[in-house]
Amino acid sequence: MPTATFFRLPAEKQKRIFRAAVKEFGHSHYSEASINQIIKNAGIPRGSFYQYFEGKEDIFIYVLEEISREKLEVFAQAIEGAKEKGFFASVGAVMPAIIAWVEQRAEYNMIGLRMVEEDSKIARDWFEQMRGSAGAIRMMIENDQKNGWIRGDVTPELVTELASSLAFPLVRLYYQSEDKSEVVKKLVLYFDMLYRGLRNDAAPEGLS
Repeated sequence: MPTATFFRLPAEKQKRIFRAAVKEFGHSHYSEASINQIIKNAGIPRGSFYQYFEGKEDIFIYVLEEISREKLEVFAQAIEGAKEKGFFASVGAVMPAIIAWVEQRAEYNMIGLRMVEEDSKIARDWFEQMRGSAGAIRMMIENDQKNGWIRGDVTPELVTELASSLAFPLVRLYYQSEDKSEVVKKLVLYFDMLYRGLRNDAAPEGLS
């Protein structure tokens, strides 16, 4: 995490450092990324960098967390009108907004691609952390079961694990694929298949 000194900087300077780091990590794999280049792009002294971050891993994790925060904001806005229809209906509502956001952030795409290409320990740890951050999903699934939309003989933990197991390989494929529309179609199809296997007759319609 950045130091308290970093968070006391003016917002514009924080953003400038963030953008410089995004540019470098999108241009180079993590192992090859250069702190010197980040410093140069941000226009800050080397000594100042180490007042803000412990090193390359620290600023890399900060960049990933900021990207995730932005994505969650998009997710929260898109899901607002679909929550009452349950988790799987929400997936269908959120997907176009998330994909549009990703397409507008080409530099974020490049960071994801570099992580998948290099498959470093820090990348694997991050993907695993994201896989485990499923509390909100589990709560929505629990609510679906209370509403009688999802079978009661499965645990929310199992459904969450199944959903994650489907999603994360396709997320990795998304970054590697040139035809991203086909990956999105697969993702929606997989979730719809999972939903049809879990739903009760009284449930709302699926993704399609």
